[in-house]
Amino acid sequence: MKTKSHWAMPVALFAVGLSAAGGLNLSATAVTNSTTDSSIQESQPSSIQPQGELLLAQGLVGQCRAVNQRIFVYAQRSTTSQTIRTLAPNETVTLADNGSAGWIAINAPATGYIQAQYLKPCTGANNPPPAQPSSLCRVVTYRGSEGLAIRSGPNKTGTRVGGIRLGDRVTLAKSPPDLTYDSDRRAWVQITAPVAGWISYGYPSSNSLNVGRCP
Repeated sequence: MKTKSHWAMPVALFAVGLSAAGGLNLSATAVTNSTTDSSIQESQPSSIQPQGELLLAQGLVGQCRAVNQRIFVYAQRSTTSQTIRTLAPNETVTLADNGSAGWIAINAPATGYIQAQYLKPCTGANNPPPAQPSSLCRVVTYRGSEGLAIRSGPNKTGTRVGGIRLGDRVTLAKSPPDLTYDSDRRAWVQITAPVAGWISYGYPSSNSLNVGRCP
């Protein structure tokens, strides 16, 4: 008859306990690593996710975008803030910053904030505009609080297709520019960027201009 070791059972139980403890440690390690990875990802700055080929990166100020559905313009970066106006599907806006936390500022057709996920590239717009000769570059010198409207034609009744503010740059359609005058003797000039259209050049006869040469 074989004699069983008095140590066999305790050793076996110890091995099972050690194995179970090891499994718990491995599971805890896996959970800890997963949690750490998640925490790292969440702690990293979140980038605005583009829709289609829309890329919200550096240097967006003054660029054109269109909205892909009816949305609101808000006073702050929150859907609980005051609504300023409604944008219709395919209506264009002019970007006023580089975006933050899923929101981006606009300055035309109204000043406020919209959710970046509802933006798409403007049809036919140059985003970003190609390099142009310095002779075609102009900088906005107009100091009005609402900035300058970019319109579809050389008059103030033309459809607004964008907007620019003090310090923004535009690209003339040709240099020297061909000026078109309206009934008020206001001069209008055609531009190709940040969105194609016409802007008020000012009143050259009184040396009151809304744009100047780029430095």
